[in-house]
Amino acid sequence: MLRNASRKPLKNRVPGADQMNFRQITEDYYRKHVTNTANAFKKKMNRLLLLAVIVVVVIFITSVTLIVNNAALFESNVQRTRSMTSTMRIGDVDVKHGYLFDGSHVFRIPRGFDTERMTIASWIYPDSGKKDLMTVFSNQQVSDDHRPTDGGFSLIYNSDDQSVCVESVYRDRSSILCTKAGVVNPATWTHVTLVVSPLDQESGDCRKSLHTIYINGKPLFNFFSPHCLSKAPPMIGMDTLEHRPFIGRMSVFVLSERAFTDALVASLTGMRGELSAAMQAACNGLYFASSSFPLRGGLRESQSQPEIAVETKPETQMEKQSEAQAESKPEAQAESKPEAQTESRYTTYTSRSIPAAELLQSYLQKPDHFSPPSTNLRSSHTLPPPPPEKDELCRHELPAPLPELSGALKEFVDALHRRTLSEHDAIARGEAAFSVPPEVAEDYHNLNEYRAQSVRQAFCFAWAWYKERAWGADEIRPVSGTATNRWGNMAMNVVDSVDTILLLGLNKEEAEARKVVRNVRFDSPKPTSMFETTIRVLGGMLAGYQYTKDPVYLEKAKDVGERMLPAFSTPSGYPKGSVNLAARSATPWGWTRGCSVLSELGTVSLEYLTLAKATKDARYEQVVKRIYDTVEKAPTWDGMLPTMLHLHSGMPSHGTYTLAGSADSYYEYLLKTWLLTGKKDRRYKRMYNEAVEGITKHLLKRSPSGLLYTGEGMQGGISDSMGHLACFTGGMLALGVLHGVNPATAERDLANAKALAYTCYRMYISTATGVAAEQMSMSDEQPRVSHRGTYYILRPEALETLYYLNQITGDPIYREWGWEMWSAIEKSCRTTYGYSSLDNADRPGSFTDGEESFFFAETVKYSYLLLKDDKLVDLTKKVFNTEAHPLDVF
Repeated sequence: MLRNASRKPLKNRVPGADQMNFRQITEDYYRKHVTNTANAFKKKMNRLLLLAVIVVVVIFITSVTLIVNNAALFESNVQRTRSMTSTMRIGDVDVKHGYLFDGSHVFRIPRGFDTERMTIASWIYPDSGKKDLMTVFSNQQVSDDHRPTDGGFSLIYNSDDQSVCVESVYRDRSSILCTKAGVVNPATWTHVTLVVSPLDQESGDCRKSLHTIYINGKPLFNFFSPHCLSKAPPMIGMDTLEHRPFIGRMSVFVLSERAFTDALVASLTGMRGELSAAMQAACNGLYFASSSFPLRGGLRESQSQPEIAVETKPETQMEKQSEAQAESKPEAQAESKPEAQTESRYTTYTSRSIPAAELLQSYLQKPDHFSPPSTNLRSSHTLPPPPPEKDELCRHELPAPLPELSGALKEFVDALHRRTLSEHDAIARGEAAFSVPPEVAEDYHNLNEYRAQSVRQAFCFAWAWYKERAWGADEIRPVSGTATNRWGNMAMNVVDSVDTILLLGLNKEEAEARKVVRNVRFDSPKPTSMFETTIRVLGGMLAGYQYTKDPVYLEKAKDVGERMLPAFSTPSGYPKGSVNLAARSATPWGWTRGCSVLSELGTVSLEYLTLAKATKDARYEQVVKRIYDTVEKAPTWDGMLPTMLHLHSGMPSHGTYTLAGSADSYYEYLLKTWLLTGKKDRRYKRMYNEAVEGITKHLLKRSPSGLLYTGEGMQGGISDSMGHLACFTGGMLALGVLHGVNPATAERDLANAKALAYTCYRMYISTATGVAAEQMSMSDEQPRVSHRGTYYILRPEALETLYYLNQITGDPIYREWGWEMWSAIEKSCRTTYGYSSLDNADRPGSFTDGEESFFFAETVKYSYLLLKDDKLVDLTKKVFNTEAHPLDVF
């Protein structure tokens, strides 16, 4: 330090320095120089610090100013948008709004996000040129080999039909459930919301959940599906496999771990910029919003109305056809092909069916057993009758093949099938009617006796395996041959099948079944469905008692009916859906949000009124009275109610208007309760007629090929798909016509019943397996399996309708369609140990290893009764409950 200082020249040399002490001089210089240098450095640092403070203050002030200005600009934009909305035309949009998704730009959320309750919402603006599935949101779990697996789901826009879909995987099986087509138009801003909430109280990573899709704030479509929690980091604008990108724009995306209410979802549609503080608090999750926002005027509201099934007059079309035939030239008749001559000879295609007003009288005159016409009318080719059915225990034998048809009988049957194709338009309108010519009547009777025996043998084949592998258990798994007690070990197959066994003439099997019933206990602590227990167990035991008069059946009916009484201890009288038979307690299903399901509250009257009459216990009758005293006061949509009603007030809550699941048997029981009570209580008749008017006006629609079907939805729009459960509707309408429930609409209702039966038949023959899926799309010329429900679980509703129509009209076409359906079940569903449900009606061999008890109770029963000429069940003396258990009319 000293050396460095000495190197600098001494500018102010002190006189006489040579004589001064050198050390003193040096120290004095050092002290003065260093002190000056330090002071200068300190002053410089102070100036720099002051400058830094000034810069920070300026930056802060500038930031605050920008924030304030942006807020003012945002509010100005909001006000400008609100003022512009009133002048904009529908469809006007600004495509610059929102975040752009072009297939390469996606939002990746770094951590997993999946909860039992979820809400996903966003404004979307799909590109009009993209035609494919486009992913809005996905947290689908992916396996190590890059396959979708259990966990999570994807919210998808299908640009092909402009629907919104939810895709998920459960037990390694993928399913896609979609709204109706046309709900999201391309190049238009639309607000889409998906709300997921669990259905039950059970815990676990996979829970049955209610999924509700909202379009522009309105609930449009809901469905039940397992929701398995996912740990996969979610993606917005592409699925987790990095496929199916969203092409277009999104804005104000919300991802919440709460299940939004209808009101909150509606509020979201008003958030076209940043979310309000209240909405941010409600979200309890993640959200993003663009710097600009979609204009409200860009929404397109559908103005289409469902086509109404108008009254049809069968004679009009047929008379025109007859006149045209009468005017044809003799030469043309002479030149007609032999096939056409055969068809004319052996197919009576009448210009008029039996008038609706005469159906009941015609049915009453029908003999209890088949009586062949005069022998001189027999054709030259005869089919001998099958050997008599034997009352013996079932064996593991497959149904025997039917004899080959020949001669006039073959020509007649072939002609019926050709007519089904050639007379499509008339059949689809419900205007066609066929009859059996006298010369083939006995042969045709014998053919159907062979067919009925084949159905009976199929029952025995499956029943023998159930007895060997799972006797006394609830059900058998027909692929693996193992037992299952998913109903709480109440021998469900047995209690649900007693009357089927009796109608099949298997009295020895009924004696074996009675032993099981005598020992069965309805005291499982496992929560079970009040609805299913009522229609299967209570209905089955009451029918068994009425057929056999054995008090053991009535004792069991009283036991289970008594255990379910607490379910009705609600302010409205509506039942809670889940019952604990051991504790004699009940709770609402979690997925109903404190409501009662329409089909559940409306499907107890037949069983509890019958139980009240058999036991002389007025408590059971009071259960029914309280329900209808409340439901009668509920406001309706032209006689129809939504699927959910409040347990407390009894008023409508939410859900769809439908004739499929969660609603179907409510309407069926309005008619049948009127019939059961001897047509004395006019309340049920009035409510039924009002509902049928609403159904005809709002739910019945026609496909592009003219097929009549029942849609479902809200008052704002009805879907273009039909559920298999809704196939019961044709039988319900036909039964109402038979009993004269509304003579003013009888012709219309019968035509609609026949048209719906044809649609259900077409639903069957349009799939790869020959059986209809749970949900069928009707938007094309032909019905096709819908992603909303690809499976087939051996349901009976289509065969049920064919049975009613054949019994009531005598038309053989329904037997031909029914036999074709049953043959498809034999071909596609039979397994080693019985008959299995299918995972996909378009995928042969997709067995699920499940065999519902209603396969024995309903599907077999209706198939057998359809093919029998004997009046085994008199429709003026018996009423089938919705599980096909015949109950005596009072």
